[in-house]
Amino acid sequence: MMDFYPNKAQYRSGEPVQLLFEHDGCYTGCEAELRIYHLNQEITQLTVIVETDPCVVTLSPFDTQYSAYGAQLAVTTTDGVVFLTTAFDVTKTPGYPIRYGFLSDFDEKSRGVDDVETMAKYHINAVQFYDWSWRHDKLVADTTEYTDMMGRSVNLSVVKEKISACHQYGMAALGYGAVYAASLPFYQKHPEWGLYSTTRDPLTFIDIFYIMNIAADCPWREHIITQYTQAVCKVGFDGIHMDTYGFPKTALNFEGKPVRLAEHFVSLIEDTRHALESPGKDIFLIFNNVGNWPVHSVARTPQDAIYIEVWEPYSRYAHLRQIILEAKRSCQNQKTVVLAAYLAPFREDTPERSVNAARLLLAATAANGATNLLLGEKNAVLTQGYYVDHSILEDAHAVLLRHYYDFIVRYGELLFDPILEDVSFTHIGGDNVEYQCIDCSWSPDGQPDTIWLTIRESIDCKTIHMINLHGVDDAWNNGKANPTPCHDIHFRILVDREPTSVWTASPDDGGKAIPVSYVFEKSKRGFVVSITIDTLDCWRMLTVTLV
Repeated sequence: MMDFYPNKAQYRSGEPVQLLFEHDGCYTGCEAELRIYHLNQEITQLTVIVETDPCVVTLSPFDTQYSAYGAQLAVTTTDGVVFLTTAFDVTKTPGYPIRYGFLSDFDEKSRGVDDVETMAKYHINAVQFYDWSWRHDKLVADTTEYTDMMGRSVNLSVVKEKISACHQYGMAALGYGAVYAASLPFYQKHPEWGLYSTTRDPLTFIDIFYIMNIAADCPWREHIITQYTQAVCKVGFDGIHMDTYGFPKTALNFEGKPVRLAEHFVSLIEDTRHALESPGKDIFLIFNNVGNWPVHSVARTPQDAIYIEVWEPYSRYAHLRQIILEAKRSCQNQKTVVLAAYLAPFREDTPERSVNAARLLLAATAANGATNLLLGEKNAVLTQGYYVDHSILEDAHAVLLRHYYDFIVRYGELLFDPILEDVSFTHIGGDNVEYQCIDCSWSPDGQPDTIWLTIRESIDCKTIHMINLHGVDDAWNNGKANPTPCHDIHFRILVDREPTSVWTASPDDGGKAIPVSYVFEKSKRGFVVSITIDTLDCWRMLTVTLV
C-alpha cells in the first residue's frame, strides 16, 4: 500500500518540512519527481531516488506568516508513472487556521499513537480530548486508572501519551472541561453553587450532570478555573475546550435571583484565559456555542476560534452559510470559525450516502471560510454529541475525505482570506451583472437541484465556489446520492483589467490548479472575462487573479 503525506499536521515558520512516501518496499530504487505548488504556481521541483521505506524528503524551512502548499510525487516504475498528492501549510501563528479533531478513547487498550498519526494525515492541528477527566467538577484524578462519570475506563498515562504524540505531530491538545457541570455528590455538598429552574428545582443534564452557577460572584467559577489550570499544569494540555449544553440560557441562583448566562460567559472566558496564560507557552481556548448561542456575546473574547455546535433548526445548507457569515462578522474576521455539525447518516444511512453528505458538508463549510470538527481517532467520524459513539470510515472513503482535507489545506490562503468579501447576494442575479452564470440552474444559498455559487472577491482576486446540489436535497444532515454531474458551466465576469491568471481546482480530480482558457472582451458595461467550466462533480473552485 502506498501513501504520501507530511510528517506533521502543520509546520511553524522556519521549521523544516518533511514529506513521507510509504511504499512497502515495492518502489525501492525507483526515481520520483517531487513538485511543490503554491496556489497555481509550481515553486519547487526535485528528483528523488527512493531508497528507504518510508522515503523521506526534507524541504528547506519556509519563512512565512502563513502560506499553504500542494505537493505531487510522480514515481516512475516499469509499469508507468504513479502520481500521489498531499498538502501542507506553514504558519507563525500556531493553530491558524484551526482544523479541529477529537480523541475519546483513553483506556489501556487505546495505547499507541496510530490515532494521532492518522489525524495528522488529515492535517488536524488541534485535538479535543473528549471526556478524559475523572469528574466534571474534579478533572484530574488522584489515581492513574479510573472510571469517568459515564462509566468508561480511563488511564491517565494514556492521556499523557497521546498529548505527547499530538505535540510530536504538530497539534495542540485541548482538554475537555464543561463550564458548569458537576456530579451529584459535589452538588449535594455545594447546593448554593447550583442553578435552578423557575420552579426552584436543580437544573441537570441527562440526569447526571448538575448545572452550576458560573457568575463571577459564585465560588464555582474560581473552582472550575482552578480545575482547568490543573489540567494544563498537571496533565500537560495546551488549553481547554470549554463546553456548554445550550441550556439553560436563563436560570435562578440559590437565592432565587435570575442569572442570564450570556452576560457571564464573556468574563468567564476572560478569567480563564488570564489564569491559563504563562510566559513562553501557547495557550488554546475554545468555547462551545451550542446551537449558535451566544456567539454575538462571546465572539470577541480572548479565545482561539468561534466554535459552533450546529443543531436544529439550523438544518439547511443556507443555515450553515448564515451561521458562518454571522460569526465572521461578530469576530471581525479575526478568528477561525469551526462548525461541529455531526453527521447522523454515518449512523443511520449507507456508507456511500454518508460520505457524500460529508463531502458536501466540508465543501459548504470551507467555501464560506470555515472549518469542521468532524474527524478524529483513527478514521472516525462524529455522528452525535457524545463523541465516544463515533463511526469508522471505510478505507476507500477515508482516502476520499483525505483528498478534501488536502484541498482545504492546499488552498487555505484563499479559503480563509479575511480580505475576500462575500458578494454572493449582491453581485450576481437580478439587476446584478458583475457575475453571470448563463444557462445554468444556480443559487446563492444552497437550494436543491442547483449549483450553489459562493462568490468572494477582493480588488485583485475573485473566487467562485461551485457546489453541486443537482439530484440532492439541501438538508446537510441527510445522506446523499452522488450529485448529478454538471457540464459546460458558463460565466461572464466584469473586470477592470485583463487577468494575469484564470484557473480552477477540485478535490474530486486531484486538487491541482488547472489553467482555464478565457475570452477577454469589451461589453457595454466594461471589460468582461468569459469562462466555461467543463465539468463539476461535487465541489470546484474557480479563481481569477488580477495582479
